[in-house]
Amino acid sequence: MRILLLITGLLLSNIALADWQVDNSKSSLHFISVKKNSIGETHTFETLSGSVATNGDVKFDIDLASVNTNIAIRDERMRKFLFETNQFASATFNGKVDSKALAALAKGSVTTMALSGDISLHGQSQKVSLSVSVVKLANGDLIVSNIKPLVIQAEQFALTKGLMKLQELAGLPSISSVVPVSFSLYLKK
Repeated sequence: MRILLLITGLLLSNIALADWQVDNSKSSLHFISVKKNSIGETHTFETLSGSVATNGDVKFDIDLASVNTNIAIRDERMRKFLFETNQFASATFNGKVDSKALAALAKGSVTTMALSGDISLHGQSQKVSLSVSVVKLANGDLIVSNIKPLVIQAEQFALTKGLMKLQELAGLPSISSVVPVSFSLYLKK
């Protein structure tokens, strides 16, 4: 009987310490582009994956080929000339959150946490720090959203040349090189 209780205890403790995985169907990442100095448009990526480990390690991956601007030719051009998905298939974030604060978060509670790490995009890497809202649902799942948009600058990720090519192909006088990004990630246990 003791052995059965010990095994049950070990199994339950491993379940409690399991990582959270991104549920792509309930998650979103949006970015805004501005053309002609005044026309803003919201776009998204359709395929997101990643995890938050119980030790606080955060890994997040964006399939750049899944860009969706609601205009097929623009999506194709972004894949080919801006993101160059044949060479750089994904953008990644690797970082850390306070694992103790995450573990202490009661079900049904909301908190703000610091999230810092590295964004890798187009062969370049940049350190970022941002505040995120973390909601722990009754079933133990998490919803993590950035509180303020994360601002991506094209030149920091060697995207300026591709941006200029898009501007040329579309016959536009300008496309902003600064892009705000917002996300809401549903992480299931």
